[in-house]
Amino acid sequence: MHAVLSQGFNLALMLFTALLLVVDRSIGAVALLMLLLSIAMLLTRHNRGIKLEQDEKLLLVAMAIYPLAVLINMLVHQNSDLADFDIASRFLLVLPIFFAVRRFGASKSWLYAGLFIGAIGAGCFGYYQKYVLGLVVAHGYISKISFGDLSLILGVLSLTYCIKPKPDHPRSKWLIMLAIIAFGFGLMGSITSGTRGGWIAIPVMLWLILREAIEIKPIRFGIYACFLIATLGVYQNNQLVKYKVDKAVADTISYLSEEGSVEGSAGTRLEMWRAAGIMFQQSPVFGVGEGEYRSSVKQLISQKQVARNIGYGHAHSEMLTTLAELGVFGLAALLAFYALLLRFFYRMRSVDLQLATAGLLLVFGYVDFGLTQAMLSHNITTVFLVALVVILAGCLSHQKRLHGTPSNSPADSGITSSTG
Repeated sequence: MHAVLSQGFNLALMLFTALLLVVDRSIGAVALLMLLLSIAMLLTRHNRGIKLEQDEKLLLVAMAIYPLAVLINMLVHQNSDLADFDIASRFLLVLPIFFAVRRFGASKSWLYAGLFIGAIGAGCFGYYQKYVLGLVVAHGYISKISFGDLSLILGVLSLTYCIKPKPDHPRSKWLIMLAIIAFGFGLMGSITSGTRGGWIAIPVMLWLILREAIEIKPIRFGIYACFLIATLGVYQNNQLVKYKVDKAVADTISYLSEEGSVEGSAGTRLEMWRAAGIMFQQSPVFGVGEGEYRSSVKQLISQKQVARNIGYGHAHSEMLTTLAELGVFGLAALLAFYALLLRFFYRMRSVDLQLATAGLLLVFGYVDFGLTQAMLSHNITTVFLVALVVILAGCLSHQKRLHGTPSNSPADSGITSSTG
C-alpha cells in the first residue's frame, strides 16, 4: 500500500510542474492530490517519530510566521472574513507534504522530469499564443506577469540539473543537454509574455548556477560572456523586448519629471507604490488591513490623492503591498520568511548541492519578482512557491537523515547523494 502511495506521490510531483502553465487550474488539483497522498503515507506507514533538527525547526517557523502575521492582523482589524486568510493558509496546508517527503523521500528523477516538461511546455505555449495566435503578449491561462515569471523559474530550476549533487556524482550528458534546452524554452516563455520583472534576476541566477556547475573558470566566464552578448542581441533584434524596456525607461522619466503624468505600466506601478506609501503613513504598525488595499486605493482616488487608473488589488510590489496592508509587523514577517528559507537552503548545500541551489534560486527568484509584482497575492504563484519549498526541503532533510551529512559542512564533503 505504501509503495503505491509513494509512486502516486512521485507522479503527482512530476505533474505539479509539468502541467503548471499548460493546463488551466491544474496546480490546485495536483497540490491537493500531493497533500492527500502525503497524509495517507503518514497515516498508513508506522514509523517512530523523527526528532526535528534546528534547521528544520527554523524552516517550520519560516512557513508559519507569515500566515501568523496575517491572522494577527485580521484580529487587530476585527476582520472575520476567512477569505482574506485563504492564500496565507497555503503556507500551513503544505506542511504535511514536508513531513511525508522528509520521512519517506521523493524521486529527484520525477522532480526534474516535471521541471523539464513544464519549462518546455511553457515556452511552446508562449510561442503559440504570440506567434501563431497573434496575441500581443503570451499569458497562458493566467496573467502575463505570472506566466512569464513562472516560465522563467521553471527554466532556471531545470538548469540546476547541470550541477553535481556531490563531486563524484555522475549525471547523464543527454539530460544535461535537455536541461539547457528546457532553460531556453523557459526564457522563451518569459520573453513572449513581455514580463520585465524577472529579467533583472536572470544574470544573477545564471551566474550562481555556472559557479557551481563549471569548475574551470575560463569556460565559466566564457559561457557567461556569451550569454550576456546573446541577451544584448535579443534586446536589439526582438521588437517586443526592446519596446518594453525602452517604454519602461520613458514612462519612468515622464513620471518623475512631470507631476501627475501616469503613463504605461511603469508610471502606473510607480503611482501604485506611492499609494501604498500613503497607506503605510496612515497606519504604520498594522497597515490598513489584510485584503484592504483595493478599497483603500479607491478611497485615495476619490480624494484625488492619487491617479484614477491604479485601482488594482495590490501595489504590484510584494513588500509595498505587505507594508500597506500589514504594516511594519507584516513586512518583518515576510522578510523573516524569505531570510529563514535562504538560510535553510544555504546550510543544506553539503547534503545535495543540486537541490539546495534549486531552493536558493527559487526563493531568490521570488524576492526579485516581488520587486514589481505581489507574488503572494495570487493563488498560483503562492502555491507553487510554498509547495516546491517544502518538497525541496523535505528531500534535503531526508537525505541528511539517511547519510548523516552535517548541514554546515563544506559543500565538497563528498558524501554520496540519494536520488530518492
